[in-house]
Amino acid sequence: MNNESVALEGDRLIMRRRSFSSSSDFSIEGKDGAVVGQIVGKDSRKPRPFGRFREFEIVDASADVLAYVSKVRVPGARGGYALTRQDGSPLAAIVCANSPATVIFIEPADGLPMEFHAENFRHRFDIKSMDSKASVVQGSYRLTGGVEYTLNFAPGVSRDWQVLAIAAALAFDISRRFGTQFFRKATGG
Repeated sequence: MNNESVALEGDRLIMRRRSFSSSSDFSIEGKDGAVVGQIVGKDSRKPRPFGRFREFEIVDASADVLAYVSKVRVPGARGGYALTRQDGSPLAAIVCANSPATVIFIEPADGLPMEFHAENFRHRFDIKSMDSKASVVQGSYRLTGGVEYTLNFAPGVSRDWQVLAIAAALAFDISRRFGTQFFRKATGG
């Protein structure tokens, strides 16, 4: 991962789902409430039963694409996503573990792997380096009154790592909502 300046502006970002159940489109806000980006489903305008959440774009406030997120099949896993940069170069793979615990593995194309682990009863999650176990992101989510994910980044987290954390929260949201069996059917996974 590179150490370029944080393009999403802030050590705290809030993802708000635009529609409660039928969408995975999110606005991304800074801690002051200003919109600094979006997650847009590329097929969000097409009719579909409960959604076929396969392709997304993560964009900044000026509508520049930061990453493309595409659903991929991962043998032995609940689901997976490939993240690519705007130029098509790989950014990372995200793999949702097929286990009762909510564990998502983030495998950057250049960098050390990370693990997303959710405490579902407390509505909290943590993203840690699998090598050093250092926390990269601590967050929480709220499901009442609209879906909201709050991501608190460790100091110095790069834009690429922010994008990876946003994509992992998106994967968690989709898998949490649709469960193992329905998730496989709805996404073709």
